[in-house]
Amino acid sequence: MRSILIVDDEATILKGLAVMTQNYDASLTVHTAANGAEALERIRREPPDVLLTDIRMPRMDGLSLCEAVHNMDEPIAVAVISGYGDFGYAQKCLSFGVKEYLLKPVTEAELYPVLGKLLSESPRVPFSISQYEEWLERTETAIWGPSDGQELHDLLSEWTVMTNLLPKDQLRVLVHDILSLLVKRLNARHVFEFELAADASDREMSAAELQHFFETALFELAAELALKRGGSQKNVPDEMMAYIDRNLAGEITLDEVAERIGLTPSYLSSLFKKTTQMSFVQYKTKKRIEMAKRLLELPHYRVTDVAAEVGYESYPHFVRIFKSLTGCTPSEYRSRMGIK
Repeated sequence: MRSILIVDDEATILKGLAVMTQNYDASLTVHTAANGAEALERIRREPPDVLLTDIRMPRMDGLSLCEAVHNMDEPIAVAVISGYGDFGYAQKCLSFGVKEYLLKPVTEAELYPVLGKLLSESPRVPFSISQYEEWLERTETAIWGPSDGQELHDLLSEWTVMTNLLPKDQLRVLVHDILSLLVKRLNARHVFEFELAADASDREMSAAELQHFFETALFELAAELALKRGGSQKNVPDEMMAYIDRNLAGEITLDEVAERIGLTPSYLSSLFKKTTQMSFVQYKTKKRIEMAKRLLELPHYRVTDVAAEVGYESYPHFVRIFKSLTGCTPSEYRSRMGIK
């Protein structure tokens, strides 16, 4: 995982820079230090990919820190963040390999381009092309062949291990390329035609979002193939809906349904949404409110009892959900039925 070390003796500034950096990319590991000596000790234990440092600090200033890091011959991209009066010191840092100089106070608009540049210039994590080719071949086989989704789930676990150190920009390109190649391979079988519903480059995503996007795309391809073949898996959504319908009063979870049906949660979720155009939660909520409406039409049911009968422990929460789907509260709905 990529890491950034931020050094500043002003606690408020240090915290602000750390928050901005983490917001830039949640997958980054952000460390902080209050002075150059503390920072140098951490760098010797665990060199970061990027160093952001102030100039004027106690014990060891930023200039001395930059010089020490430069002499360590570590591949660390360095930027200085300091005040106007320290510009002369900042110029001296250039001889120590400093890449960028920012003036305080630093805004996100100023910091983020610098972070992007520093992360892109820091050494990329090496990976084997043959390793990805072999993984792609096994994934194609897992999607095309008979499978309950577990093999694909295991392959995705391997994928996470293979890519967890890649910077976000490199991961985005890799996700796009792997999915494009996979679709091309599936189409090359000349049996069915596939296309990706979305592209990883369509919007800005964090590393975690990219991984989720990739996992969803693979399971959607597997689900689409199952539907095109018209095999027994086509009945899985019906089985899932029947189980939900029978257990509306209970606290049903996707993991529980997946275990009962014998599929992984990710695969089941993808297949269900592909077939019904609804997520698990959307379907469960829809059926609960439909059942609630039927019960509200029976005079002997109290409104508060209806909430519990359809699986809502919190009556206020039930009212909010009911109104969001029907446009009225349960009591208003009952009144419209002429029931007091």
